[in-house]
Amino acid sequence: MSQVNLLPREVMQRQRLRRLTFLIGAGSAGVMALIVLFFLVQVGRLGTVQDEIDQQDRTNRGIQTRIDALQEFDDLRAEAQRKQELLASAFTGEVSFSGVLMDVSRLIPVTAYLTDLSIQTAAPAPADPTAPTPEQTFVGAISLGGISSDFNTVADLLTRLERVQGWLNPWVQSAADAELGVTLTTGVDLGSAVLTERGRQGAGGG
Repeated sequence: MSQVNLLPREVMQRQRLRRLTFLIGAGSAGVMALIVLFFLVQVGRLGTVQDEIDQQDRTNRGIQTRIDALQEFDDLRAEAQRKQELLASAFTGEVSFSGVLMDVSRLIPVTAYLTDLSIQTAAPAPADPTAPTPEQTFVGAISLGGISSDFNTVADLLTRLERVQGWLNPWVQSAADAELGVTLTTGVDLGSAVLTERGRQGAGGG
């Protein structure tokens, strides 16, 4: 059975317009709801990111606080190193004079005696690259003056000078007959082997 709509055309148009308006409003509301939901999600994510940033900032401040606390020890370490280098520099080329004097007393022949003794020291000279041993780095010299019973004693003294570790190139400057025997002036170079332990360390650091 067919239905006949007896409503006037104007009423029908208004009804269709209301339905269309309702659909448009409902769609707009849905879109707005989606926009609001998306906004809330982004706000939540932004809040999480901000919390992570704040946490990292707190961590960084804690690390910086520890670094500042340790800076004092780093300054102390640098100061100690500077003083150590200064001390090593002060002892560069140090020679044990007591050891040198003891060696001199042991090597003088019984048929001779000293009238003069001079010890000169200097900063270690650059080593000769062609030298066979590090002893060829000269750090000073010893000059001896004395009187021996004969020329054989002079030769014996030269041999003894060469036997001491670190004593190099013994020489005789003069040897002459005198009333009391043979007057002599002799000497020997000093190599780096005569340096003390801290004297060698300072030379190596320099």
